[in-house]
Amino acid sequence: MTRSDTPQGFAEACEWIDELRACIAQLERERDAALVEVEWYAIIARFLWTLLDNIDTLDDAVRDNDSAFRHNTRIQQKRRWEVGNSDGYTVTFKERAALAPAKAEGE
Repeated sequence: MTRSDTPQGFAEACEWIDELRACIAQLERERDAALVEVEWYAIIARFLWTLLDNIDTLDDAVRDNDSAFRHNTRIQQKRRWEVGNSDGYTVTFKERAALAPAKAEGE
């Protein structure tokens, strides 16, 4: 809405109200899209945290067996590619639609 003057008459006031409703609807759509993106990054963060926690648990479980720890840690750390890619400098996370539902929920 770019008008700065006040509406003249009932019909113009109705037009302004319709424009305001359209602006509000657009803002709500943008807000909802942003919330979905934030939720997706929270899912990725929980997934990656779970991988770290699994590695920490492995450290306790196989404390006296370095070979078993290294083997199982490699398995866990490779799972990071399920949610993202990296060229060694930049991390790019996959879109939610690109993942299977079970992976998207961190299972």
